[in-house]
Amino acid sequence: MEQIVTLARQRGLDFVVLSDHNTVSQHALLAALQDSVPDVLLLQGAEVTTYQGHGNALGATAYVDHRMGLDGNNVTTLLNAVRAAGGLFVVNHPELDLGNACIGCAWRHENTPWDLVTAMEIHTGPFEPVASLFTPLVLQRWEELHAQGFRITAVGGSDDHKAGLDLGNYQSPLGSPTTLVRAETVSNNDGSFELLKRLPPGNYELRGCQLAADPGADIFRTILQLKQSAVPFTVLPGQETAEHNLNLLVGQ
Repeated sequence: MEQIVTLARQRGLDFVVLSDHNTVSQHALLAALQDSVPDVLLLQGAEVTTYQGHGNALGATAYVDHRMGLDGNNVTTLLNAVRAAGGLFVVNHPELDLGNACIGCAWRHENTPWDLVTAMEIHTGPFEPVASLFTPLVLQRWEELHAQGFRITAVGGSDDHKAGLDLGNYQSPLGSPTTLVRAETVSNNDGSFELLKRLPPGNYELRGCQLAADPGADIFRTILQLKQSAVPFTVLPGQETAEHNLNLLVGQ
């Protein structure tokens, strides 16, 4: 875990999810370590691994039975159990069909209740070969579900198992790709950890756009606003606040 925290700091991450396969035994160790880690939030979770697919139970506080077919367990009972444990379910690498090289990596659960799925990994691991072989298939699947009315959040995952070491062809270092979360603060459920969003000293560029009820209806105006509103600014050591004005008027 210490190596994961070190890598997270090096990569500028505010939080990481530690999810081992079909166990939550790491949660006690994670909680003990958090007291000595004031700058990175360590989120608990588990990777629920079955023969028909893998998925992360983000924030789940208890073990979720992954043994499909035993005592009536199926994909619906699994996803309901994740919610009962306080977790959000993410379908991992849904089209990563590698046969016996990764048993169950592709999501092949029939009759999946997609209304119980919070997110889906659109891209997993390094850009290549994943982007050529699997990402287009995932995008097609995600768009088909969107057309059916399911609002499933698109996320990225590194599938990093060893804090950036011994990476395989379908793994990348923690934070590549990165899933961004819009939040004023980062905190855990009981409020014992809270991290204010701060920028380290350096040079930055601020951009903005007007939010619309349907952002896709005027995408070109949004792109122009983001392009034309750029304001460079510098964060100095010890600086607490900064104010900058943005011009969101689009030139004709």
